[in-house]
Amino acid sequence: MYRLASRLIPLLCLVMIAAPALCGAAETANFRDVVPPNSGTGEAQGDPLETFPTSWAANPIGLAFDFYDPTTVWFFHEADPGPGIYRVDVAAPHGSTPFVYSKLGGPNTDGGSIRPSDGYIYAADYNGDLVTIDDNIYLYDRSGSTVAFWETDTGLAGTPCSGGEVNVILDVAVDHQNPGIVYATSAVGQIYALDLSDTSGGSASPSACAVLASFPPPAGITITTGIEYDPCNDGYWIADFSSANLVLVANDGTFATVIESFPGGAVGGFNTGVTPQVDGETPLPLWTVDFSAAVVTRVDSATPGCTLAATILAIPTLGRFGLGAIALALAGCAWFMLRHRRTA
Repeated sequence: MYRLASRLIPLLCLVMIAAPALCGAAETANFRDVVPPNSGTGEAQGDPLETFPTSWAANPIGLAFDFYDPTTVWFFHEADPGPGIYRVDVAAPHGSTPFVYSKLGGPNTDGGSIRPSDGYIYAADYNGDLVTIDDNIYLYDRSGSTVAFWETDTGLAGTPCSGGEVNVILDVAVDHQNPGIVYATSAVGQIYALDLSDTSGGSASPSACAVLASFPPPAGITITTGIEYDPCNDGYWIADFSSANLVLVANDGTFATVIESFPGGAVGGFNTGVTPQVDGETPLPLWTVDFSAAVVTRVDSATPGCTLAATILAIPTLGRFGLGAIALALAGCAWFMLRHRRTA
């Protein structure tokens, strides 16, 4: 038995040493070599893959890929009496389901983002109703219950954010590395970093928020509208109110380092929302929505796509656990082989 083990365990160790290379897609963000090509007819920067009307929403403003459920894209629109949020299938024919929720100032929403850790939904409302609440951001759980909300402007419902105000808010993107931080765009053109980590107000009253910083639009953008994080390329996609431009900037804390920029979508002349489709297609497809035409266009970018399992989202759980387990097993192998050599 000992002789058999002495032969098998070194072989097992060799397999374990090779395993990270053979299964590298599970441990690295560089999945570009193994993802399949997308199913559309584009595959060049700006090429349209698909165009379809937003039959479920007359005034679509923003949209957000669901990093918790990659079969879904969320749409946010100004709708009275509502609803203002819909789940839409990534797959054609893009069936839609209304999301049931409640908020001060009516059901209007203009943009949103999905928190990857639990699928909670951030939804921004441009100017509220200017009676009970001004510009605001709500956080809902998957059932539609209010987790917290924040008033970012004058404070009709409570105290606005410390460190400044965010007026005419349009869209938000959650920071995937720091889920309490959200980046917001507004019709004045700036991008704001907001600390929304306090949720103590719950559904009853606004929670405290803080404006941490503000940034001018990057090159190629005049007035920021849509914004969403791209975990395949660790950057943020931004749409422009003044053109068809779509710009990807690096996640380096400046919103100034442009990775990619091109005109795309914008059937009516501009895009109010943009989000990456992170489900394995490459080049990375983008969903854009044009408020003026109520049309969605899927376009190709020039950057690689990926799956959620291959992005930095997976590293805190799968990556660290996997590397730790491999290190522990290799240490055990080394101990056994050293002991076997001494007794041989």
